[in-house]
Parts: sequence; structure tokens; C-alpha cells
Amino acid sequence: MFGRDTLNSLKDVQAMLEDPICSSALKCIMQTAFQTNNDNELLYLMGILNSSPINHIAKILSPTINFTVGQIAVYPIINTNNNQKERITTIVNSCRDLSKDDWDDYETSWDFTAHPLFKYKAHSNKLSDAFSTYEKHCEERFNNLKSNEEKLNEIAIELYGLQEELTPDVPDNRVTVRKADHAREAKSFLSYFVGCVMGRYSTDKPGIQYAGPGTELPKNDIVDSDDIITIMDHDSIGRDDIINKLRHFLESNFGSSTLSANLDWLAEGLGRKSTENSEDVIRNYFVNEFFNNHAHEIYADPTKKSDGRPIYWQISSGKHNAFKALFYIHRYTPGLMAKVRVDYVTPIMNYYDRRLSEIKTELQSASGIKRGELLAEQSDLADKLSEIQEFDKILKNIADKRIELDLDDGVKRNYIKLSYAAIDVKKGAHILDDVLKDKPLKDAIKAEYGDF
Repeated sequence: MFGRDTLNSLKDVQAMLEDPICSSALKCIMQTAFQTNNDNELLYLMGILNSSPINHIAKILSPTINFTVGQIAVYPIINTNNNQKERITTIVNSCRDLSKDDWDDYETSWDFTAHPLFKYKAHSNKLSDAFSTYEKHCEERFNNLKSNEEKLNEIAIELYGLQEELTPDVPDNRVTVRKADHAREAKSFLSYFVGCVMGRYSTDKPGIQYAGPGTELPKNDIVDSDDIITIMDHDSIGRDDIINKLRHFLESNFGSSTLSANLDWLAEGLGRKSTENSEDVIRNYFVNEFFNNHAHEIYADPTKKSDGRPIYWQISSGKHNAFKALFYIHRYTPGLMAKVRVDYVTPIMNYYDRRLSEIKTELQSASGIKRGELLAEQSDLADKLSEIQEFDKILKNIADKRIELDLDDGVKRNYIKLSYAAIDVKKGAHILDDVLKDKPLKDAIKAEYGDF
């Protein structure tokens, strides 16, 4: 469309835009230039539009960073020879493949198949070794994409005759594929583990396995039988305890001999200090952080807590963590809350009551440090017992209603419908972790249940 002598500097572009007749003609030409369904032409446009010359031209054409269709349609696209176009489209295809490879490593991709630490599983069966291999792959992918983008810039700079104004260099912070990160990979591994326990994924089959009617729940001993995983302060008080599930998951897939090393690697990714026990660190992450992270990851704007669309929902008794459990919404049934109450909440409530009686007896003869520990435990359990007793009343009310969910109504609507179903019994009562906090949500609750 434009020869190199037509646009040999950014000053020429500016001059053309300042001339009313030339500017009008330029807009007409550019608008027609983008009207193509040819794949190769679209790939060529993708390469040019993502090059440094267009980035600089855009600052002139769109000084307010207003990148509408009309604005982009007037960008000067040079119609070069087929050899140059082929070079650019080849690089663009490579960039797309590298970026997709990165994106598909995470559950948010529709083409996610398995966690990368399974893809790069080492003969040693250690997560640390799998991570090292994956780290090298990510570094190579990063460098290849950076090299491709710099090649595109070189070609585009030559096409636009801007060798004196621009360089092809791309800073690392402008390369969009991710390098491996211990903390992120540890957290995403734990998310994948939860998915496998819920039946969403299976380590021996790629991609999503169970997501409601029309899909099949994996048949293995990793999948939880009743869709309820407890997240408690101590493993002795929770049936289907999440740390016990994690131990079994790691032993089944990586062997018992590496269990300790793999728990350590996960805990170190979560920020474990040298004096801390790995299982305690992982348990604390599940109790305090996992659900919040999960809710922000699925179809969410991480800057807005209210935008979460979790697929694993967390039942929570309140701030004292007397009871917490996860369930997978695609496996929800109207009888699930009754099962949670009878098989999980009631036994834990009885445990708190029984343990408080034991502590009362032990305090009669305890002294020193032991007495201090018992008093601290007594205070904690008293708070937990009070909380879970109140929670049990609310849960019973909701369980008796046998609430049906319709996922076609969306996550938020169903979240409200289930969590606040006992609002008629106690103002503000809810059973799910209150992660969806915003004014539209409160308005929706009022529309569903009235003032709360």
C-alpha cells in the first residue's frame, strides 16, 4: 500500500495527519486495508500491528490510547512482497504456538490437559526435579518468543525505513509468556490436585473429565466418593481431610519414598520457614488462602474480589474455622448439605465437646507450659464449639430445603441461592465462604430473599 519512501520517518506520518486532504485519504485507504478474510493476510497484519514501528505510530494516531476499530483502521500498513510476508507469517505462527503452549499450562485454558509438573515428571519422582525441567522449558520458550518479536521488529523497521529512529530490542518485561515460578507452580499444582480429587481431572487422562451431565467421573481411588473434602486445623478431626488426600495423591503418583521431599517442595513454594513443618504450612494455605486464590482465578478480574466464579465452593462456619469443606459444583445434589451436616459437622461438633471435657480433667493436674497449652486449646475449642453449634442450626435449615441449583443461571446466582437460603431464619446467615462481595451481589440477594 505504501512504499518505504512514502513513510520513511515518524515525522512524515505526522505531516500526513496534519494535512486535511491527505489525512482523509489515508483513513479511507486504511479502512479498506483491514477488510480481509485471507488467513495469511491476517497473520501478516497481526505481525505488523504488534511491531515497534506501529507501536510508535499508534502514539501519534492514538495519543489518548483510544484503540477503537476506527483508530486502528487508519494505521499505515505497508503492502510488501510475498517473501517478506511469508517471513512475517512464519514468525507470527511461531509466536502464537509459543504463547498457546504457555497458556495451556494453566487450568483457565480450554485446552488444559494436565499440570506441567506431570508433563515433565522426572525419573526421580521428585517435584523439584520436574520443576527444574519445566523451568528450562519455560526459559527456552521465553527466549524463543523474545527472539521472534525482535525479528519482527527488524523486518518492520526496515519496511518503514525507521532504522535511525527505532531499535528492534524487546525488554524482558514486554515478553508475555511466563517463566517458571516456584510459588505459582506449587499453588497451581495444589489446585490441580483438588481437581483430581473432585473428579474434574484425572492424572491418566488429558483434560477435563467430569463437568456434569454427559461426562463421566474417573474411576480411581483418588476421586472422593461424596464430593466433600474437609479443610480443618488438625487432621484428627476431619473425615476426608485434605492433607490426608494430598499424601495419598502424592504417593499414588510419585511414590512413597519421595513423599517427604515432595511435601517439602510444595511447602517451600508457599513460603515455608526452616522451623516450620511442611504439612502445617500446606494445611494453613488451604485453610486461609486456597479458596480465595481459586475464586479469583476462574473468570475473574484479580483486582475485584466480587468477580470470582469458583467451581469448587467452600462451606465455612465462620472466622474461627470450626468447620470448612470444599465441594465441586458440578457434583452438587440437593442432598449434599444434609450429608455434610450428618457425616461431617455433627462428628466434629461432638469431637469439640468431648475434647473440652478431656481438657477440663487434664487441667486439674497440669502445670507450667503444659497448663498454658491446655488453656490456649480450651479457649480455641470453646470458640469453635460455639461457632459450629450456631452453624449447625443454619445448615439444618438449608439441608431440609433440599435446594436445587441450575448452573445455567450462572455461578453468582446459584451461590446466593445456596449460601443465603437460611436468611429467613437468621438475618445475614450464610454457609458458603463470603467471597463474592459487591453491591450488585447484595442487590441480587435482596431480590432473591429480601432484606438481609
